[in-house]
Amino acid sequence: MADPLTGAATDIGTGALLGLGTRIYRRLSFPWRIAAGARKAAKAQGYFVSRRRLWLVVRAKPVKTAIRSGQAGQMQAAFTLLEKARPVNRNGVAMPAEELFRLLRRSYFGAAEPAEREITLHDEVIKGVQALATSGDARAALWRTYVDQLSPSFGQDAVAIRESVGDSMDRVLRELLRAADRAALLRSWATSPPSWLPDQAGLLGWLGEYSSEVEARDAALAWFTRAIEQGAVPIAYWKVRWTWANPDLDEAATIDYLEDVTEDPIAKAVLPGDPEERLGHARSWTPQSAVQDSIRSTLIADFMLSRLQLDELIEFGTTAFDTNGHTGAGGLAVEAYLRRSGMDMRGAHTLDLSAGLALALKIRDARRRWGLSSGGALSRERCAPTQCSRTTKAHGISRTRRLRPRRRQTTLRCAVSPQCCSRCSEMSAPLASSLM
Repeated sequence: MADPLTGAATDIGTGALLGLGTRIYRRLSFPWRIAAGARKAAKAQGYFVSRRRLWLVVRAKPVKTAIRSGQAGQMQAAFTLLEKARPVNRNGVAMPAEELFRLLRRSYFGAAEPAEREITLHDEVIKGVQALATSGDARAALWRTYVDQLSPSFGQDAVAIRESVGDSMDRVLRELLRAADRAALLRSWATSPPSWLPDQAGLLGWLGEYSSEVEARDAALAWFTRAIEQGAVPIAYWKVRWTWANPDLDEAATIDYLEDVTEDPIAKAVLPGDPEERLGHARSWTPQSAVQDSIRSTLIADFMLSRLQLDELIEFGTTAFDTNGHTGAGGLAVEAYLRRSGMDMRGAHTLDLSAGLALALKIRDARRRWGLSSGGALSRERCAPTQCSRTTKAHGISRTRRLRPRRRQTTLRCAVSPQCCSRCSEMSAPLASSLM
């Protein structure tokens, strides 16, 4: 009979070896993964370059040091080497070295281990504090570093708000990015606003949106309240966000609170009514910021999901994430993949689960790169491979026993087990809110 202690020791040793092997592999492949990420980002902009050429440049010490530190002086030292690997578009125009460096740096933060990424970012911010009082080039480089740590939507809106509030926005991002707990910091500011923080409606609304993003709902409610008091526009949007942040409102209270903005498309989209009409209102709503645009895409995707327009949702949500970084719509596309995989009518159960897993991993990695929670994406990531490992055989058996085509079904039925779809739904339900 096997000694249980010996078996336990063997398991622990095997786990340690596997962990060591994984760390060695990730360390050795790190430059290659940085190059691969930058190449993919360049391709999305219409530029093409050999991954091996980028890899050779990334391995060079000046470039490696500049990517890790992000300091303006070291960037200039690396640009000479980057000239040798600049991607070229179909017209023969080369990408500027500065843009290539930015793509490499963003890829670095996506490929780095969490601990290394946090240490690098912390050191970078601390070293760059004094740059705010120096040359314009250094300040611009530092600001670009801040913006790159945010999701595209929040970054674009931060740039726009900075035009109104000036250097205060630099300090907001600096404090947020170096905070060990961003939600706690936002709660502290909401309770006792810093003296240097402007009472500007756009900034207050942005802080509320970001509080929701980091799941500080109580802080979000406080920020939205102050933004509305300061005259934030469009008022209908901010009142809708206020209702979402208020856990004490029931449906009747929500309708009553939005009574004066019921003619606005965003209000019509969220208030009870015919689903088809609400979808039309969501499509007709014209957002006035990048975050509002991400909310609009999430609303549209959610309506598609409720109507089981799964094919359309997968295309819409995937495009919204790949093009604009809209993780809310992207997360609902993952939900659509999982639901569609449970329809025993297409013979593509495994393909849908694999595609859903790949998209969930992309969303998870993006949110980690932006310093946000990735719990919702992880729930789908863990669910999909569990089904994938069991579905090929089960789905194959169901097809060999079928003597004639079945009538198309309108209900969801999992090809693996009766409990599978309900388990997927339970595991992935929080994604729309946690990935918004």
